[in-house]
Amino acid sequence: MVFALMAILLGSHIINVLNLLPMSILGVLLVFAGSQLALTVMDLNTRKEYFTATLILGITLASNLAAGFIAGLVVARLLKWDKLSV
Repeated sequence: MVFALMAILLGSHIINVLNLLPMSILGVLLVFAGSQLALTVMDLNTRKEYFTATLILGITLASNLAAGFIAGLVVARLLKWDKLSV
């Protein structure tokens, strides 16, 4: 939240502010955010949900988060249709 607010207020000058922080602090923030996102996997129940999460992960690692998010939305909507299965 703090970094998003700083990005909105400072714009392109945020890089100068982030360079003041040690990389170890940014690494800890990244590990914390990743672990919180990984906890959502515990809420998945069906094969369709696992497939969607794995697809989002693969596309995100291969290209970027926006493409993974959009593909996940489309695939999740398609898999709610009973005629498709995984």
